[in-house]
Amino acid sequence: MSDAKQESRRTAFKAAYLMGDQGRELFIWLAGQDLPAARRAAVLSLYLRWRRDRPFVFGLLDDLARDVGLPPFGRRGRVLRFLGDLSITIYINHPDDDEVIRRTSLLWRRVLRGRLRLHRLLFLMRGPILGHIQAIISARTLRTAVLAEIQDPDALFHQSAEARERFLRIVPLVDPGEKVGTDAQRADVAALLESEILIHRVLAALVIAIHAVRDPERMRRFVDDLWRQVGAQGRMWSTLAYAVPLPGTPEAWVEQLEGMTRRLIEEHRATFLGQDDPLLARFDIVLLPLGLAYGKRGGGMPLFQELLERGLHEDPPVAVRVIRGLAAVGVYYPHAVFEVLRVCADDLDRPETAEAFVDAMAAMRALHFDAVDLFLQQVGVPDAIRDRVSKQETSQLVSRCVHWIGYYSNAVHEGLNYPIMRKALLIDALESLGRARRASDFTRAHTPTLLNLLEATDFELIRWTKRDA
Repeated sequence: MSDAKQESRRTAFKAAYLMGDQGRELFIWLAGQDLPAARRAAVLSLYLRWRRDRPFVFGLLDDLARDVGLPPFGRRGRVLRFLGDLSITIYINHPDDDEVIRRTSLLWRRVLRGRLRLHRLLFLMRGPILGHIQAIISARTLRTAVLAEIQDPDALFHQSAEARERFLRIVPLVDPGEKVGTDAQRADVAALLESEILIHRVLAALVIAIHAVRDPERMRRFVDDLWRQVGAQGRMWSTLAYAVPLPGTPEAWVEQLEGMTRRLIEEHRATFLGQDDPLLARFDIVLLPLGLAYGKRGGGMPLFQELLERGLHEDPPVAVRVIRGLAAVGVYYPHAVFEVLRVCADDLDRPETAEAFVDAMAAMRALHFDAVDLFLQQVGVPDAIRDRVSKQETSQLVSRCVHWIGYYSNAVHEGLNYPIMRKALLIDALESLGRARRASDFTRAHTPTLLNLLEATDFELIRWTKRDA
């Protein structure tokens, strides 16, 4: 798609985002259209709208649910998928929110029982509906889990037998009740962290994160031992494991992540600068773990402040890296990031500093446009820089945070808190991925698990969240 078309689409959805009830008809119309890229953009726009106006988006979801019906073909099928994409996007980013849990459960009981009558249909008549469920949940899970935008899924499907067995050995450790700490487990996790297959690294990160919430000191020692076994990539990915926006993570993570981040900079400069990792080249989250820990604790971001101030005077590449890396942190904690970046205002005559600053502000502005504009005005940023920020604004970083970090954080939450979802959604999905030889193997294996769970809980998703099940 051309830059002009992308800019036009962004402008149209931002206008709808700001229009209030007048923008409702655009989204309802688009939900039924066969325009995949536009529908994805609309889902992101509506999620961002939901963050400041829940009643509007919840009402729109209810309106869309009334458009779903039998047979689920054509427009009705597309509305069903749009409804699924939007409700899942909201849920995975706020799985601890009681209102989100309740509204999501009510919505899908109404759709699956009331509109599609899935509980009454004979097996052979369920096919079209199951196809949509497969596309909404299983296929989306697959695309996200294997990071399909960055790596060919065949890297997973064609893995060696040894790698497959290692992956499957570690899957049960996403249960916080499992013990983690043996030499064999540490060797497996180390190998996964340094694997060329990205979902292997994600699984290792999940194990670290889940157990680091439940027992932070024990997992700190485990990670310290890991760092003696792994190189730069393993150390980076064990740090990224802590990129969990959920509230309530241990405050002890702050000191640990300060040490890990500092060591990455000092001992693995090329990796920190983003020169040797395909994920970080596309999705810069190098500072996100510590940034999230700082944001939840409150009281400033001292290591970032130190690195930036020293870097601007002594080490410009590190300063530029910090500025760019703070964009992802700013998606979640914009005002804390503004405080760190104030020092840049006097250094914007340097082209490299100005370019990094514009990139960071433009990425944050997609979500926090009023706050970014006010900050730029308060610190006296030149008009030329402010114009560049406005013209360059992009939703790409926000979109990846919403989808990739949202899925990852939700998986951590499921693993920690919901036994039913841990077994049926997290462990089953990971085991199905580990065994799959092609994409269809995963969707065929995982979709029946979802249907069985729906039927066993009478289509009430809220029952999936029982902590004592």
